[in-house]
Amino acid sequence: FLNSDKLNKQYPAIGRDIKVMGARIRDNTTITIALATVDKYVENIKEYITFKEQITEMLKDKFGSCDIDYYVNTADDVERG
Repeated sequence: FLNSDKLNKQYPAIGRDIKVMGARIRDNTTITIALATVDKYVENIKEYITFKEQITEMLKDKFGSCDIDYYVNTADDVERG
């Protein structure tokens, strides 16, 4: 889904190197996504944060958000840029 041509046309900043990790503890599921970003489509850190939020919301819309927590690029250090 994240590597689809259709989604890439909608979000050209999504790179092709994507890793998805999941964990379920009792009734809660956590999905962590390491999503490569093509920098020429993201002007600055504010736009990048908005991009990550859009991807998270899109995932919630597509797969649901009930008892699922989505995290995108958790190793980012926004303070450093």
